[in-house]
Amino acid sequence: MFNSPGKQSVVRILISVAGYIIGALSTLFIYPLDMKLHGLSTFLLTASLMFAPFILVGSGAVAINNYNEFKTEDKRDNGFLGVIISMYLLGSLIFALLFFVGGDWLSHFFESRDADYNKYFMYILPLTILQAGCALIDVYLNNFTKVIIPALFKEFLLKLTLPLLIGLHILGYISIEHVVWGLVGNYVLALVLLLIYTAYLRKESFVINFSFLTGDRVRRIMHYAFFAILSAFGNQLVLYIDTVMIKAILPDFKYVSIYNMHSSISNFINIPVIAIISVASPIVARYLSENDMGKLAGLYRSTSSIMLLLGTFLLMGILINMESVYAFMSNGDAYSLGFMIIVFLGLTKIVDMGTGLNGQIIGYSQYYRINFYTLIVLGLSNAILNYFLIHTMGVTGAALATLISMVLYNLFKLYYVRKKFGIWPFSNKDILIIMFAILSALAAYMAPNTGNPYIQILIRTTLFTVLFWAAALYFNLSPRVTIIIKDNWKKFRKGLGK
Repeated sequence: MFNSPGKQSVVRILISVAGYIIGALSTLFIYPLDMKLHGLSTFLLTASLMFAPFILVGSGAVAINNYNEFKTEDKRDNGFLGVIISMYLLGSLIFALLFFVGGDWLSHFFESRDADYNKYFMYILPLTILQAGCALIDVYLNNFTKVIIPALFKEFLLKLTLPLLIGLHILGYISIEHVVWGLVGNYVLALVLLLIYTAYLRKESFVINFSFLTGDRVRRIMHYAFFAILSAFGNQLVLYIDTVMIKAILPDFKYVSIYNMHSSISNFINIPVIAIISVASPIVARYLSENDMGKLAGLYRSTSSIMLLLGTFLLMGILINMESVYAFMSNGDAYSLGFMIIVFLGLTKIVDMGTGLNGQIIGYSQYYRINFYTLIVLGLSNAILNYFLIHTMGVTGAALATLISMVLYNLFKLYYVRKKFGIWPFSNKDILIIMFAILSALAAYMAPNTGNPYIQILIRTTLFTVLFWAAALYFNLSPRVTIIIKDNWKKFRKGLGK
């Protein structure tokens, strides 16, 4: 039913939208009722994500980069699935040993003013192993453009579980420890379901064909995996070091909650990226292997245009409504102090989306090592900026550090892709996208204040949506998006019999 990449991408976007809506409602109405518990849960999940690359030992990148090399018509794929799972299991064992040896040192970053929360540090280990396993299966299934089921199990399930667990604690039914165990149980269930689904699709690929694993092939895979580990860790430093350092510098978990609330809302902007990159990554790898620069350039430009258009629409739609959001949420005054967090993080998303698939193009090419060097520099610079800016600006400093780091990082990737491949993601209409987004947002924000935050959100959002998309379609700001909208409009009219 959803076999084509386009349909898979659309359905995944819908799943992501549903998940983000649930997450947004939870962030606005449930999590503020217990800021410390929300901060604890966020820290555990974020810290485990940051350590996940060490467990994957590059298997996630290998799952995409080397699949075509192993692929066979009988679906056995020379035991490719068994190879990457073996890498993951080995990484899990090594990480567990290192965690037990260095756990005491790491736990100092976890200390809170509330001693009752300090005992949950060790739960980072199982959460890291489980989240890494889910991420590996998710990436592997991208080779078959199977992105719907992984999205349900890996992402959407937690959107339901976390607010349910925190809500039950608020009502007095379960303890903090039960909440943490519930998080572990969520990922156990997700990983089991993903493995069952993978076995259904490719059970033949679990059995490794050792005769295919020649010494030269193993060395090439290990060499690529080594750089992939460090690149992935640098990427995780960029994505998650802010939350970890907020916890280290500002011990109260409420600051993690404030930052995560705005970060979660800004992540809504990322919905198009998740679906587009999931589908586009294997296509990028194929075009590079075929040395088809014409198709790669077209994909680069079209995806950049689509992501910029959708990203600016979502960011401006969020910013014009934050005043009303603070008005109706619990502890809104405390959370409103973090408004600039969402501005900085939102701009970070736009920069990353607007510069397109440059990371994927470099990562799946012969120049993949450059991702390692740049990501390590980016991760370290982000950590340094976080340290100084959090000390001087509080939680807002973490968001500014991320913005500065990502702008510099994407500028370098743009230059590198242009130099090595001669392709560019921008078009003349990109400036128009940004201009119409700002003008439409300003017009919507100036709508008369009704005094009711819910009605105000409805009025501003409706006005902004009509103005922005009218301009987008009239000026054909993104040809691919225009085609999709017009085709679906024709189908809708046909369904009505017109």
